[in-house]
Amino acid sequence: MDPLRLHAKDIADRCTRETGARRISRYANEVALIALWLTDVPPQDNIQRRIRDTFKERHPECGSIFIMIVLPILVSVISQWIVEWLKNRDVTAIRNQAKTMLSA
Repeated sequence: MDPLRLHAKDIADRCTRETGARRISRYANEVALIALWLTDVPPQDNIQRRIRDTFKERHPECGSIFIMIVLPILVSVISQWIVEWLKNRDVTAIRNQAKTMLSA
């Protein structure tokens, strides 16, 4: 696997490990990658809503309990960690790496 793609994967893995999100759902790493990908969402947009909507588009098979209860918890925990981690980092490169990982 390409080293650039591994960087985004490593960030997502670290996020889900440190937040405990990987114990909540098998989709935690994908939610983290989506959050990394959407880091360029303008402040007036609701990034957590955008993460949920993007995930739901990618996984229409997920049940309503997951969408209404589990996903909002994952998004909240993951997005807070990512916001803190991304301070003073090259957000553009990481965002592009996450997008590439999700496209594969």
